[in-house]
Amino acid sequence: MNQIIKNQINLLEKIIALGKKIPSDIDNLGKIQLPDDKEDLQRAIFLNYQKFYIENFFDFATFLLEKIENDEKRNFQYYVPLLRVFMEIYTDLLYLVNQTNERQAILVISSHLFTLAKYIQFGENKLSDESAELTRQYQEELAQDSDLIKHLNIPSNPMILSKEFMKKNSLLFPNKEIIINQFFIDCSPITRSIFKMTTKENFYEAYRTLSDYVHGAVFSLMKKDESSVNEQFWLIVRLEMFSMLMIELANQKIIQNKRLDEFNLWLSDFKKNNSDFVGYWKDIKMGNI
Repeated sequence: MNQIIKNQINLLEKIIALGKKIPSDIDNLGKIQLPDDKEDLQRAIFLNYQKFYIENFFDFATFLLEKIENDEKRNFQYYVPLLRVFMEIYTDLLYLVNQTNERQAILVISSHLFTLAKYIQFGENKLSDESAELTRQYQEELAQDSDLIKHLNIPSNPMILSKEFMKKNSLLFPNKEIIINQFFIDCSPITRSIFKMTTKENFYEAYRTLSDYVHGAVFSLMKKDESSVNEQFWLIVRLEMFSMLMIELANQKIIQNKRLDEFNLWLSDFKKNNSDFVGYWKDIKMGNI
């Protein structure tokens, strides 16, 4: 592997390792007791979900990094659609942390109940034992969180909890364009300045491009013997960008900039190496290497 690519992969490993420190920071936040029991319960619920988002994000980033680094067959084009998962996780968390504490807790509880309900509805008459267990779990969680969500009148029978009910009661996350339009600019100044995303439309266009990969449009036009250099470059760049966005969001909205100094130190190294990486990619594209 070329040394310039090795250097960039090393930077990617470091930013992912930094992101993996954040869940423990969230755990420490949860240990601080609040004077109001209801407020403390709300915070415990949404902090746990925020932690869940970030853990999943960086566990998945580790998986993709291993593929970028070790795929000897260089089938990088087949990993590009996975990048949209990072956008999905990031934008959902972006929306969540910009809500009130009460709204976050309600969204988290209702979303989990809806997920359980969908599993139960899908498994009915196929996995009856599992459906019975999930139904019990659904009803226990509904009762446990009744003080926070009783005004919503969520059905006690998971078989009748529908998407229409969730939508009518504003319990669904908005579509990505709405979330990006409302919150992206204020929560990403550092990352936007580096990647020259001057408007929210720049970021939404990246989402639409990745959606084309997910839906197969790009693959239908791709030649079998086409070079994998472009896809490897974009996997590295986009994974760096999404990791930066997630850490910037967590610093700003969740952990009170606890990891800001480490983030800035990493950014300094990134800026020193990035021009060489981009230049190497351009030389290959131009046939100079």
